[in-house]
Amino acid sequence: MNEIVGREREHAFSIDLKSRQYLKSVRVGDNGRKYQVFIEGFLGELSELKLVEESMLEISGTNGTLRLDITSNDLSHIIKAVRDGGNV
Repeated sequence: MNEIVGREREHAFSIDLKSRQYLKSVRVGDNGRKYQVFIEGFLGELSELKLVEESMLEISGTNGTLRLDITSNDLSHIIKAVRDGGNV
């Protein structure tokens, strides 16, 4: 069975860094939290922010790129909620 089936509301992401030196830390299953994962790094100076095909936010920096599977409608909803002082 395909893992992606039923995950249309779960937003995928990817991080592409130009070098290991820009990866600050990766933790998998520490502090007794068997399935917790934490990834932290440095994108560098931001150079571009774009929405690719209305379904993927791409944030590019001098050190790499962060991609998030999110639609322009989702982004608009989140921005409106934040501006209105509420939670998403």
